[in-house]
Amino acid sequence: MPPSNPTGPQKLCLVLILIGLAAALVFQAWQTGVSVDGPAHLLSSHLYWHGADRLGPRDLPPLIKIAGGWVPALLGLPIPYDHPAWRQQHEWTISQVMMERMRGSQIQRLFFYSRLPLLIFPLLTAWLLWRWGRELFGGWVAVLLALAYALEPTALAHGALYKNDLAATFGYLLFWYAAWKFWRDPRPLRAAGLGAALLVAILAKLSMLFLVAVAPVLVLLRYLTRRPVDLRRASLALVLMLLIPYLGALAACQFEARTLSAGEVEKYARDNSVPRYAVLAAQVFRIVPAPLPMWQGALSLISADTGGNAVYMLGQVYPRGHPLYFLFGLAVKAPLALHILGACGLALLAVRLGRRHLQWSDTFWLLPGALYIGLASLSTLQLGIRLILPAL
Repeated sequence: MPPSNPTGPQKLCLVLILIGLAAALVFQAWQTGVSVDGPAHLLSSHLYWHGADRLGPRDLPPLIKIAGGWVPALLGLPIPYDHPAWRQQHEWTISQVMMERMRGSQIQRLFFYSRLPLLIFPLLTAWLLWRWGRELFGGWVAVLLALAYALEPTALAHGALYKNDLAATFGYLLFWYAAWKFWRDPRPLRAAGLGAALLVAILAKLSMLFLVAVAPVLVLLRYLTRRPVDLRRASLALVLMLLIPYLGALAACQFEARTLSAGEVEKYARDNSVPRYAVLAAQVFRIVPAPLPMWQGALSLISADTGGNAVYMLGQVYPRGHPLYFLFGLAVKAPLALHILGACGLALLAVRLGRRHLQWSDTFWLLPGALYIGLASLSTLQLGIRLILPAL
C-alpha cells in the first residue's frame, strides 16, 4: 500500500528541520578549522576537475571530487609544481607545501566555499530518512526520524567538512532503500534503480565496494523465490543492475581504465597482504577494463588496513584495533536519547517478531546497520565512530 500524502504540518516540520540543519552546517563550515586530510582532498578534487588527478594514494573516490572540486578549480590553488615535493607524487606531501603558500584568510575562504556544495549530502540523508520512514511508519514518525538525525552530534559535526563520511552515509542509505523498493516490486526498472544507488554508494566511499557482491545476490534471490521463475526478467534485471554502476564508475573515473596483465594478477596472488576477494576482482579485470583510480584507491585502503592503527579503549592501547571498538564508541559517544530509542525499538521489534508481523522486506531496514558495524569491526582502520555513520 503506498504511503499517504504528508499533511501540511508534517511538510512544514520537515522544511524547518532542513532549514535548521542547513543553517547549522553553513555556520560550521565557516567556523571549523582545516581537518587533517582536508588539504589533500581539496588538492585531488582540484586536479580532478582539470583532468589531472594522478597523485597517490587515490583513496578519495570520485563523488566528493565531482560535488565539491569545481570550487577550488574555479577559485584556484597555489599548487607547488616547482617544489621538490611534486616529484613524490603524493597528495599529502604536496598539499602541505600548498598550504604553507596560502594566507590564513585565503585558507578560510577557500575551505568555506568548497564545503558548501557538500552540504547536499547531509540534507539529502535527512530527506531520505523522512521519505523511507513515512513509507514504513507514517508521517509523524518520519518527521521525528529526520529530527533525530539532524540533532545527532557525530553527523552534525562531520556534515560540514570536506570529507566523504556524509556522502557515504547517504549512499549506504540510498542503496538499502532501493533494495527495499526492488524486493517489494521486482521489476527490471527497480533493478536499474538499485544499480544507480549502488553507483552512488561506491562513488562515495571505497569501502562500499562490498555492496557490489551484495547487490547481485539480492537480485537473484528475489527472482528465484518468485513462482514461476522468470529467467528472462531476472537476466535483464541483473545486467542492468551491474552495467549501470560499472559504466558510471568508468565515467566518474574519466575513463582512466585498462585491463590488468597476467603478471599483475600473479603479483597480487603472491602477495599475502592482498585478500582473496581482491585477487578474484583482479581476475575479472583481466577481461574487462578496471576503473584505475578506484582500483588503485581500493588497493591503498587494503594496504592501510594491513598496517592497522592503534586505538585506546578502556584504559589500554591496542596496536591493531579491537573488535569491540565501535560498539564501545557508540555506547560512550552516541546520545542517551538514541540509546533509549534503540532499546525501545528492539523491544517493539521482538513483539512484532513474536507475532509474526515482520516481512522479508523488513530485512532491508533492520540489518544493514548491524552489517556495517560488523564489517567495520573486522577492519583495523578504527578512526572514530564517524566511520560507522552509515550504520547510525
